[in-house]
Amino acid sequence: MQSSTDPVHLAWGVLKENPNRLPDFWATVYRNALEAAFRQQDVKSGVGLAIFAAISLESQGRPTVAITHLEDALAIFGGDLLARARLIARRSLVEALSSDHASLQTLARARRGIRSLDAETVLDIDIYTAVIRAIMLQPDCVERGERITASSNPSPPPGMVAGTKPWIIAAMHAFGMAERSEIWITSLGAYAEATGDVFRRADVAALGYATQTRSSFLEPDEGALDAAPRNTIARWRVEVTRLYLNLLKRDRDGAKASIGALQSLGERMNPIWRAGIPCYEAARAAWFEDGTEVVFPSPPESVSAITLPAGLAGLNASSQAGSQDDAVLWRRWADASLPAHIQSSLGWPVSIDRLMGMSDIRLGRVERARQRFQRAARWAEAGGYTIERAIALLQLAELATLAGLQPTRERWQILRRRGRDELSALGLDPDPLAYQVARALALGRTSDFSPKLTPREVEVLSLLARGLTHREVGASLGISWRTAQVHAASAYGKLDASTRIGAITRARELGLIA
Repeated sequence: MQSSTDPVHLAWGVLKENPNRLPDFWATVYRNALEAAFRQQDVKSGVGLAIFAAISLESQGRPTVAITHLEDALAIFGGDLLARARLIARRSLVEALSSDHASLQTLARARRGIRSLDAETVLDIDIYTAVIRAIMLQPDCVERGERITASSNPSPPPGMVAGTKPWIIAAMHAFGMAERSEIWITSLGAYAEATGDVFRRADVAALGYATQTRSSFLEPDEGALDAAPRNTIARWRVEVTRLYLNLLKRDRDGAKASIGALQSLGERMNPIWRAGIPCYEAARAAWFEDGTEVVFPSPPESVSAITLPAGLAGLNASSQAGSQDDAVLWRRWADASLPAHIQSSLGWPVSIDRLMGMSDIRLGRVERARQRFQRAARWAEAGGYTIERAIALLQLAELATLAGLQPTRERWQILRRRGRDELSALGLDPDPLAYQVARALALGRTSDFSPKLTPREVEVLSLLARGLTHREVGASLGISWRTAQVHAASAYGKLDASTRIGAITRARELGLIA
């Protein structure tokens, strides 16, 4: 039994009594405890101290200091293979919570030699792996999480399993699996009630709120959130969801209050969370102002379950506000950073296809926007996103009517009425959502973003539009058919088209050819 004056025992007391306040005065106590644990060959206590400290420091918004402490512990206990694996895995988690893709490489280090570890340590590393890959939105994270919950030899600690679920659920929402996540939320709720875990009850309140708001306007369980003031992530998720709903409802005061709440929370959290606030502010300004005075933010440096909602808020705003250069920057970010398996997000429950469609309108790609809206409506219907489906239908019909798309105006008018009726039934004013399409069209047409085709490329494309072959175009212009083909290929690239028909359609939309 450890004495009351034992450095390890003292350090545990300081840490447990100050989980939210780890001032500099305890650093000496902590360091002495690590060294005492090393002298006593008490590796388990030393590693536990380091991991507890890292958890507390990261939750206070001090991830760099957390990593420093883990590295100190690694220098002391790194000779022990089990200790090394656990400390590196924790470092990987701290990196992931800062949306650092290096976390995946650090995780690979933790898993080296995993076959030589005992079953309990292997399970710990597997749990870390599932959480980290969920935060970084890796497509295999859900399967990994399911394997852990089903594990029986050894059985995972219930508390650790419960800790994985909020991140797996967030990844499910990003993957368009919100309906499937409801089972996980129910399971997490059962654990929280059985154990009286107020921290997890707050998670359930936030996750349930975000899931329900796909189809209705409900309020979160404020009592559960207030009972767990340390769970700032749960409160943050609620305020992001609430901000999006306030924008839909055109509630200026509510949206302003949500931004204020995020700013207050951000002061106590990992900096990666508050880095998204400018994106949320841009979204609010784009919804309520004309957008001309918005100082537009840059996209997130990397996409994770933490940064994705802010990224979608910024992409949402880029079709309505900012300069054309801003719109292009955000679209390039989306094309490069949002792989096909990422379809929405927890907290900003939209179809990425619809946001990309709005971006296409802003950039003059009308036909492509129509295809995006159609996919968004089908996706929303299949996934139970009632609100998003109605918006997609309305904006599809609005685009088709304004741009004169086929098949008939009457067909689009029917679809427009359906979208309007569904939104009105939800208590939403359809006019501002319809206006977003008209605004994006206007911004695109008044911009100078039109592709710059050379006179020869315009000539070649005009002749191809009349049905001529490359040989006939070459003969008509006095050039070889291969040269005509080169000019055509160059025009296709500038018009972001892969086929002749696509290039001709795009050029006509832009008024480059008759």
